[in-house]
Amino acid sequence: MTTSTISDCPNRETRGQNWIPLEANAGTAAGIPLNSLVADSVVSIVHRGSNEVVITRSFDGGYTWSQDQYVSTDDAYASQGPSAASDGVSAIHAIWWDFEGAPAGWYGFPFYRHSLDNGETWGEIRSLSAGANTDYVDVWADTNRVYAIYNDCRWGSPDFSIFLRCSHDQGATWSEEIQLTDEIDPARRPDIYGDGDLVHMVWEEQHYPEYIWGVYYMLGVWYLPGDVDLSEEIDIGDLVYMVDWMFSGGPAPVAYDAAQMDGSSSVDIADLVYFVDYMFDDGPPPVGGPGL
Repeated sequence: MTTSTISDCPNRETRGQNWIPLEANAGTAAGIPLNSLVADSVVSIVHRGSNEVVITRSFDGGYTWSQDQYVSTDDAYASQGPSAASDGVSAIHAIWWDFEGAPAGWYGFPFYRHSLDNGETWGEIRSLSAGANTDYVDVWADTNRVYAIYNDCRWGSPDFSIFLRCSHDQGATWSEEIQLTDEIDPARRPDIYGDGDLVHMVWEEQHYPEYIWGVYYMLGVWYLPGDVDLSEEIDIGDLVYMVDWMFSGGPAPVAYDAAQMDGSSSVDIADLVYFVDYMFDDGPPPVGGPGL
């Protein structure tokens, strides 16, 4: 693979002696967007090669770089807009969109693939949506969860909505699609970041009548129904938290839906009665609300 050396870049440090011009084999503006990842001392760059998503790796802190390794594999179609994330240990998660199987040439399926050994081997490629209506994707991961987010115009362009899916087993299985925005106002280019039980999401969206793009933010929370204090246990602490919140002006739950014990759309005294019945009289377990 063609490389340029550090001598071509005066006033640079000596570390990172061999550099890869990612655009060399990929055409104009190729390789964008891209992600650099570090896991177990392996530095990886996931980017777009010649109509495919590839990974390039360094095992010596950036001194030398491997040949491109294909992540997507369909030479007949153009894989677009890759994003990647790592748990920082050994897993790499890649997502992109591709015209493969798409009825029109504007949008495609959001495809996902993962490696559990820093890119040495890769699992199967799977589509995260049944429809070929995507043109922007993003992914985030830690050692417990993977979040994939994408915009989708299944109702017809330009009626884009944002969808989210999650995995709790490093990409082996996935939740159903969660629609984050309605299909009326165009919502595109989502970005996602996880922080424990919290999920931060931003995107751009237009609204009638001005149709000026604005930046929008949403906070999501993963929770166990009934775990209002997010301790990952359902116990007396949750009951105390609810009573303090409802009657003494204590803080509201970060995961409001966790307090919807009976599954209704609001939290009221009936939820407290439901929870007491569950904890002390063998009542049914908390149901929770429709959150993430």
